[in-house]
Amino acid sequence: MKTDMIAMCSGENEIRIWDLKNDENGAVSLRTTKGFSATDTITCLSYSNIKDCLSAGTEAGKIANWRHCHIDDEKLDKQWILQEAVNIGAKITMINWSTISGILAVSTGITVTLLKEQPILAHMNENIAVLQTGSKKITLLCLQSIEQNDIRISIIPKGLHIGDKHLALWDDQQVYLYEIINEENVKLNVKLAANFNCLTSSVAVYQQNICCIENDKIRIRTFQGTVKQVISLPEMEGNPVMIDINNYWMCIGSTSAISFKDISKTVQNFKYFLHVKVNKLGNRVSFTYCIDDAKNVYPGIMVWDADSDSISNFNFTTGMTDQQQYETDSNASSTAGKRANTAVVRKIEKEQVRYRLLDYLPGFHCWDSNDSRYLICEANYCKSNIGPNYLLSIFITTEDGLYMQDLQLQSRNSEDNNENENRSNEMNIGSLLLRQVLPEFIGLENSDTTTKEAIMNFSYYMTVNKMDEAFKAIKFIKSENAWEHMAHMCVKTRRLDVALLCLGNMGHACGVRALKKSMQNNDPLDVQVAILAIQLGLLDEAQALFTSCGRYDLVNRLLQTRNRWDEAFEIAEKYDRIHLRNTYYNYANYLESLNLTDAAIENYEKSGTHCFEVPRMLFDHPKMLEAYVKKTKHPGIQKWWAQYMESKGDVNAARLYYQYANDYLSVVRLLCRSNNIDEAVEMANSSGDKAACYHLGQYFEALGDPNMAVMFFTKAHACRNALRLAKENNMKDKIANLALMAGGNELVEAAQYYENIPGQADKAVMLYHKAGMISRALDLAFRTEQFSALDLITNELDENSDPRILERAAEFFKNNQQYNKAVQLLAYSKKYSEAIDLCKQRNVPMSEALAEALTPSKEEISNDADRIKLLESVAKCCVQQRNYHLAAKKYTQAGNKLDAMRSLVKSGDTGRIVFFATAARKKEIYILAANYLQTLNWKEDGDLMKQIESFYNKANAYEHLSSFYEACAQVEIDDYRDYNKAVDAFNEALRCITKALQNNPKNEEYLTEKQTELYQAIGNLKEFIQIKTVYELDPTDAIRQLEALADDKQACKNIRIGDIYAAYSLIQQLKEREPHIKLSHYISKEVQDVIRDELKLPSFINDDKNGSEADEEQRLDDEVDYSYAMKRHFQRDSKTFDEEDIEDTLK
Repeated sequence: MKTDMIAMCSGENEIRIWDLKNDENGAVSLRTTKGFSATDTITCLSYSNIKDCLSAGTEAGKIANWRHCHIDDEKLDKQWILQEAVNIGAKITMINWSTISGILAVSTGITVTLLKEQPILAHMNENIAVLQTGSKKITLLCLQSIEQNDIRISIIPKGLHIGDKHLALWDDQQVYLYEIINEENVKLNVKLAANFNCLTSSVAVYQQNICCIENDKIRIRTFQGTVKQVISLPEMEGNPVMIDINNYWMCIGSTSAISFKDISKTVQNFKYFLHVKVNKLGNRVSFTYCIDDAKNVYPGIMVWDADSDSISNFNFTTGMTDQQQYETDSNASSTAGKRANTAVVRKIEKEQVRYRLLDYLPGFHCWDSNDSRYLICEANYCKSNIGPNYLLSIFITTEDGLYMQDLQLQSRNSEDNNENENRSNEMNIGSLLLRQVLPEFIGLENSDTTTKEAIMNFSYYMTVNKMDEAFKAIKFIKSENAWEHMAHMCVKTRRLDVALLCLGNMGHACGVRALKKSMQNNDPLDVQVAILAIQLGLLDEAQALFTSCGRYDLVNRLLQTRNRWDEAFEIAEKYDRIHLRNTYYNYANYLESLNLTDAAIENYEKSGTHCFEVPRMLFDHPKMLEAYVKKTKHPGIQKWWAQYMESKGDVNAARLYYQYANDYLSVVRLLCRSNNIDEAVEMANSSGDKAACYHLGQYFEALGDPNMAVMFFTKAHACRNALRLAKENNMKDKIANLALMAGGNELVEAAQYYENIPGQADKAVMLYHKAGMISRALDLAFRTEQFSALDLITNELDENSDPRILERAAEFFKNNQQYNKAVQLLAYSKKYSEAIDLCKQRNVPMSEALAEALTPSKEEISNDADRIKLLESVAKCCVQQRNYHLAAKKYTQAGNKLDAMRSLVKSGDTGRIVFFATAARKKEIYILAANYLQTLNWKEDGDLMKQIESFYNKANAYEHLSSFYEACAQVEIDDYRDYNKAVDAFNEALRCITKALQNNPKNEEYLTEKQTELYQAIGNLKEFIQIKTVYELDPTDAIRQLEALADDKQACKNIRIGDIYAAYSLIQQLKEREPHIKLSHYISKEVQDVIRDELKLPSFINDDKNGSEADEEQRLDDEVDYSYAMKRHFQRDSKTFDEEDIEDTLK
């Protein structure tokens, strides 16, 4: 067999099969219902991988075949289906299946027989069915009387057809016509009426005529074979291949047409017909076809409507009819980029999901013999041994087109014909025929024609969703069974409105009430349909509906009512745990009704109700009850038993079981009743049980012992009772603690009690405070000068406290020099000005929290001017305390961004300054930020230089930007001796001055003068650069020009004098002109040494200042790091500079 299965027989009538993969085993055996004798035994085995079929030969000369069907959740032996016996006639010694084809070789020791499976020939009309059951054997069956007869024939038939009263058989040479004998009191049989020679491929019998397809013609013959009429098809329609007759109509299928309808151009990929059927009225023809010569079948069924001359179809793969496909495509194209028509889409998708049959192909199909609209089609899984098969029911009309009515599983009995598995809508007719009643007609098989027509019309109108016509169709039905079965249909179609009508006509008042109640509760549709199913007795359908909508609680209840407790427990444990204990309780009730006491007790315990239910159940059996109490030792059971003993007067036993149950109240109660006070006190103290302590408190109060009563009331947390006794007995030391434990009004009453007692003011203040009466507590604290209590109370004050209390507390702390608390309380009381003044006067630190508290909301101060003034006061206070960040925040809240920027500049926080300037987007703030950045080491930071340029550009401050570029040029000259870059910087400065002159004509005189200076500076620098170029070619001329340049005072302002005298021939002139100049600033020590060595001259260094004096000057220069532009400015004006000058510049 397969790699994971083993089959074995041992000379018996059964085969043992092992499934090694799933670790299962089972046995299949011969059955008399399939044509085997009870004493027959198996002699040999063979398995076909191609057909997935196990075959066996028997002692009696018969072949048994078991076809493997893959059925989930079925035992192994149920998956092997025994077929009808094949008789060989002699003892079989060996059988073997071919590995390349479906042929079985059978050996009897004398002969070898080759067997090949072929489809069973069958045909039927309304009353008679005929089936081929052997190579030369047919079986005739009467569908009404369930009578059958096996008939031997003389030929191996190629086909058969049954008419009203005659049966036709034919092979390649002859046609045999039999008369059917079906009369009362006479056995069902046939007799040969005629036979004649005829080479035909298909035959049909109609009344006294035989229609034969002979080559390219259809000949109508008499029973004796005489040709009455010849029908020739036009050449364009091809040759006839099959024929079907229904009522008065005959349909001929040719190689490319149905009668006169050419479909080869209408149907895509049409090759040849597989089956063709015509309906009763002859106005519709259904057909299936192959799409190529390899016998690949189109996965759907086609219907040609003669009235509209159109072809409709249903496609198994898409699950849609041609009309639905058209609507889907139209909706998709019309809603491209828009919201889809959800109602249409949902309807089609719902039907598509239901009717989509992937990997299915059409089988046999036929029209209803009475209703010309109704068509049934088989849907067979492409692998016959694996998937289930279905029956499709279809309505087709010219007006509405093709509509799918239902999809139902084809009976498993149609495969194995197992008489032991008959269902309510199925009936075996003989050994090979199964009658399956449509769901709409279950129980109505023998109804009159009117009822059947009404139900068919009802089904049709329900299918095409014409509810008014559906109601009219069933309006006059009187049969209660008909109404009941239509109600069953409503479960399937979920039409609850129709269901109510059906229940009403059935007189099912309870069902109507239950369904209406569910509808009024707005239960999900599945729940409502399930309620209907329950009322109709369709419990399996109800369970499936409850499961589909996730109502496992209702599934659980339904299973309980059906006494399927194992399934109920499984559902409860997995999906409905909230009702698990209830399930155990109901099961215990069920077991109790069956007098299964032990099992009932176990389930009562699982449900948690055994403390009441078990004593109730065993009350009439005292000994069993006492044994159960002693066995379980459950506190609830023991308490019940103690109460029972107490009711019987057995106090000692009752006290013992109360103690077992930890019911200390009852123990103390019994001890007090027995005057065992010491033992009761010990029990209450050791257990700490509040109820027991409270009972003892009441007991001692009744005895007149207030101290003991107060103590036990306190232990029981009955503080009000304890406090009442303490007041009545003037227990001053206990009242405060008891009041704190009691809380509520007791605090106030205790505080009033202590207020009237001298020396107890501190306790009164504390109790008022705990009671939430802050003003009363403060007032008493002020009067009695309870400073520690005041600190404690004021810590709990906030902005929601009474303003009068806050002001009074603030005044108190101010007078006692606790200014921080005073300011905070003034802020809470909205006395902002007073709080700020106090901060300034007493230098109270301005924290961020305090600043926020002093910041009024717009609702508190609606006047913007007053609010801004208050915010600026807070900011000034922050500036006074050098809290510049907080000052900037408050200035910003006041809308004074300029002062906020000034505060940030004072803070020196470069990051915040840059961020604030970027966010503020104001000219003055940009200038302030750029001026500040110039005080930093921008010469070494390229990003700072870019930021300065950006801020000046954003502010359109071209005069400032020009000064900055001048400073950059001077840096290039002084630090890097790069006169080319200096020229570029001066050009940028000139460009900015020109823009400033265009934008600010008011300062034209100064800017014009500045522009002239820049032109001169650029000219001098360019001249110096030119002289340096000439020096390489003509040093003499260059020196002459340099001397002239050195004599130009204006040029010396822009060019370092040392750079002019940068050769020894000029160094002496430099020293004579500037005796105090430091040469190392202009000529490096190494260069000086080279000149001295080459010319053998004395050192130049001796002419410099003393090192100590120079270092001191350098130290003084480096003490303050100002921008180079400012230094140059101060040097030109012969002024010293300090921080105040920079501050003035910033302003």
